[in-house]
Amino acid sequence: MKNSYLVQLRSFLDVYRAGSISKAANRLGISQPAVSSHVHSLESLTGCVLFTVVHMELHRQLKLMNSPSKLAII
Repeated sequence: MKNSYLVQLRSFLDVYRAGSISKAANRLGISQPAVSSHVHSLESLTGCVLFTVVHMELHRQLKLMNSPSKLAII
């Protein structure tokens, strides 16, 4: 069970670094739906929205919310 948390946290960190789920999936070598699932699992576990979508002029980007401090409870 603990390994699944590590996978979810790794996905979360890569989404944060890449700014998008698709780019994080490419970096991790897994599918975009898998990365989305990992992030959603962490959101369910913490009861917080971790990212919000920011619409830019030519693209959209994910923005980290203020709630990730709840990840420390894992």
